[in-house]
Amino acid sequence: MTWTFSLNHATVTTLMMYASSVLGHSTGNLSNSLLFAVSLVASLGLAPVIASTFGPTRGLLIGLVGCSAYVLFFVLAAFLCTWERGQPGHAGGCGCDSNTPRSLVFVGAALGGLGAGILWPSQGAFFSAAVARLADEEEPGQVGTMEDSEASTCRLTSELSSAFAFALMVSECSTKLLLAVWLSYVRVEVWSSWVFLSALIVALLAVAVFAALAERMDACPGTAARPICERTLTGLQLWGDPKLWLLSMTNFAFGFSVAWVNGVVNTRWHEATGDLHLLGYAGALTTGVAGVISKLSVGPAACGKGYVLALGSLCFLIIGLLSKTREPTDSFGWSAWLLLIHVLHGVGRGVYEGTNKGIFGDFFGDDRSVGAFSNVLVQVSASSIVGYSLASTSWKDVVYGLLMISASLMLPLYVLAGRLRCPRTVSYKDSEKDLERAPSD
Repeated sequence: MTWTFSLNHATVTTLMMYASSVLGHSTGNLSNSLLFAVSLVASLGLAPVIASTFGPTRGLLIGLVGCSAYVLFFVLAAFLCTWERGQPGHAGGCGCDSNTPRSLVFVGAALGGLGAGILWPSQGAFFSAAVARLADEEEPGQVGTMEDSEASTCRLTSELSSAFAFALMVSECSTKLLLAVWLSYVRVEVWSSWVFLSALIVALLAVAVFAALAERMDACPGTAARPICERTLTGLQLWGDPKLWLLSMTNFAFGFSVAWVNGVVNTRWHEATGDLHLLGYAGALTTGVAGVISKLSVGPAACGKGYVLALGSLCFLIIGLLSKTREPTDSFGWSAWLLLIHVLHGVGRGVYEGTNKGIFGDFFGDDRSVGAFSNVLVQVSASSIVGYSLASTSWKDVVYGLLMISASLMLPLYVLAGRLRCPRTVSYKDSEKDLERAPSD
């Protein structure tokens, strides 16, 4: 599941990165906004019904098909852009402001949004089901203490979330790096449709392999038997749980960071240097660093998710501070400034993709997993939409403020969520373990 999911997702995120260049500034940005908006709605209203009715595995398959549809329509629009650009009398540019390519792009974005809205909550349900199955296989029929059970579950969520995040980042990094090399050295123009056709082939192959080989994971017992209205409101019902909002700061910080880095930092770089090629490498660097950081959820650093979360919080804060420093005066300084911010963003993303999702698995590892991971997507999508909308206006400093506030609250609210989850008093020989065991004491 992990690698097929990751390769399919990598094709979508890579094409979204180049959407404004290939499809035109207005069309590309609108299509990305539409994809985020549809995914937000679908993750709350549609994903819980799909995942609970058909099971997490089939929910993943439906989501992958929707994401592949986005890639398909993107490629079709790119072919039309190429054809229109070659017509006599064309004014230049990609030509995607005409009705047919725009219609294809927006249809693809809507289908991609539906796919993403179903995909991520289903992945969360699949993740929780896999943790439960592995826990049963490790200790079949054995009765242990509650603390032993929680420790085993915490370890499994760390291992699986880390492995998934690493595969996701490696796939995305490889895809972005390959395209950046083509654009820089082979001089493949961004509107050359065959480049994006290769992405479509990868996406479709990933769907086919997943359909053939993915192991079936059943939903939690009794979930599918509930009324449709109740299943539809699974995500909304969790809004009354304070732990959901206490754990949301990482999602909000990541969403605002995405908008700030892509909408403000990258724009400042491009305006100062006029160079787009380094942005491709910076994007690959971000995902590469995220893949490395995601492995911190396993091994010696896994002694406490709080420490990894603190690292992510610090990096998000430094991103905001660096972007407010005095601008560099030469090209080397600008390059170092851009790459350093993308490294920090990569660390933050690695914490979000790995440790953060493992934390949600710890807190909501039962029949609430679909609703919990739906809310993860909702929170990231909502903050990204707000961030992108404000980043291109005179209100862009509001995004900076929201980023700094959410990043500052990540760790203290996580510790508080651990107290609400299990309020009994526990004695520790080492006071530092109070932070290490916040999600499970």
